[in-house]
Amino acid sequence: MSGLRVREVFKSLGLPTSTYVRRDKGKFERELSDALNTKGKIALLTGPSKTGKSSLYLHVLSDRQQAPLTVRCDQELTTQEFWRRALEQVNFERIASETDTTQSKVGGGAKLGGKFGWAWLASLTGEVNVSTESQSAEGKFREKILAQPSPTHLVPILKNLPLVLVVEDFHYLTEQVKKSVFQQWKTFSDNEVSVIVVGTTHHAADLAHANSDLVGRIAQIDLRKS
Repeated sequence: MSGLRVREVFKSLGLPTSTYVRRDKGKFERELSDALNTKGKIALLTGPSKTGKSSLYLHVLSDRQQAPLTVRCDQELTTQEFWRRALEQVNFERIASETDTTQSKVGGGAKLGGKFGWAWLASLTGEVNVSTESQSAEGKFREKILAQPSPTHLVPILKNLPLVLVVEDFHYLTEQVKKSVFQQWKTFSDNEVSVIVVGTTHHAADLAHANSDLVGRIAQIDLRKS
């Protein structure tokens, strides 16, 4: 994993690690972690309801000292709102309080006072030049980014911070939005960013139907086989 790692991240997620039970000698945990270690991979986590898909990825991410940016899909979700929901969850102040950022460098070797934030993100996506003034305008840059959200904004976050994009129930998206979102997914593949997609087994082929270019990048972990 590139970028930062969190020391004691996300105990506040509330996952009861003392009661978590591995199945098949940790087979699914290993498969999910291996998929996340493969740059640009889509870890497709499938299985019937109530088979522990969410508990599995939360446990694996906790072990990896990472946390999810979870987008829960529904039929009302638009393409733009899909990306906005992920970005709205990013809390740079919280991450900074739990992580040593003082020596960390950002993309291209640039440095923003050792601090990650909305100004940093705007600078990397070409929306502002890095400057002292930009550092004092976090709210303005957050508002600007959320007004026109895209996967391009998520890439620096997912590459440099201990966060993983998780998409739950993607089959609830309308066909038009599903196709639009996963056509844009190439941005993650091109930038070697791995993500988790959670859904039911019989909707596993929806990703390939939405964008055939993703076929070779999907690693399916099906809990139905447990």
